[in-house]
Amino acid sequence: MDDAEAVRATRLALRRVYDHLVQAHERLGAQRESLGLVDVVFHPQNPIPALNVVQPRRGTAWIPAPQIEQGLARLRALTRVPRLQYIEGLFPAQFGESLAAAGLIEIQRAPLLIATPSTVPAAPSAIVARTVSAVRGYALWIYAGAGTHYALDADGVEPLELSRPSANRPVPHVDGVVYRRGLPVRLGRLTFHDRTAHIAGLAALRDAEDDRPLELLLRLLAEAATKRGCTLIFAAASDAAQQAAFLRCGFAEAGAVVSYAPAD
Repeated sequence: MDDAEAVRATRLALRRVYDHLVQAHERLGAQRESLGLVDVVFHPQNPIPALNVVQPRRGTAWIPAPQIEQGLARLRALTRVPRLQYIEGLFPAQFGESLAAAGLIEIQRAPLLIATPSTVPAAPSAIVARTVSAVRGYALWIYAGAGTHYALDADGVEPLELSRPSANRPVPHVDGVVYRRGLPVRLGRLTFHDRTAHIAGLAALRDAEDDRPLELLLRLLAEAATKRGCTLIFAAASDAAQQAAFLRCGFAEAGAVVSYAPAD
C-alpha cells in the first residue's frame, strides 16, 4: 500500500469512527441541531462534555469564526460548557490553526488507535479471560466506579452506559474480564455500530495495573469484535502506557479526537 492509499484507508476508518460515535451519542439520548457549517450536540438532562459539543459538519474543511461562535453560544444558552470537538485526520492540518485564530485553545487530545480485529493475536487459552453476561458486566462496572479499588478509564468520547440490563432491551455492548487468582483484574467495554467496534472503557484493579493483563484483555475484546463480524476496532487512549499496549497488540495510530474551548 503506497502513501496515498494508506491516507485514504485511514480516512475511511476515521469516518467509521465518526459514524460510530454519532450513533452512540444518539443512543445515549443526545440531540443534534445543525447551524450552518456546525452541528450542536447536546443532551437535555446530562451535562457531561462528551454529550455536549459543537462539531464541524461532515465534509467541512473550514468554518467561519462567526459560525463557530454561533454554535458555542447555543451551548451556552443550553447552560452547557462551550467547546468544539473534531476528529483530527478527517480535516486539513490547517483546521486547528483556524480554530486558534478564532480565539480557541486546545484543551483535550485523545489519540485514536485502530486495528482489524481478526489480525490481533489471540489470547493464550491458559489465561482466564472471557466475556461475561450483561448482568455480571453491569455489576462489575458499578463496583469499579463506586469505590477506590479500581482505576477507571473511560475514553471521554463515548460515555459508559451503566443502566441495569433489561430483558426487553437489546444489550448494545460486550464486557470482557481478565481474572487472576479468581479476581477480576481488568475490565473492558466494547460497543458496536454496524461492523465497527469501540473499546469505550477500561478498568484495572489498582494493585494489578501491569501491562500483561491489559494486552490479554485487548486480545479478548478483538476476538469478541471478530465474532460479531466487525472489520474495525478502535479506541481513544491518552495514557502513554496504554498506547504502548495497544501498539503491541497490532493497533496503529490514526488521528485523534481533539477538543477546543474559548480562551476565556
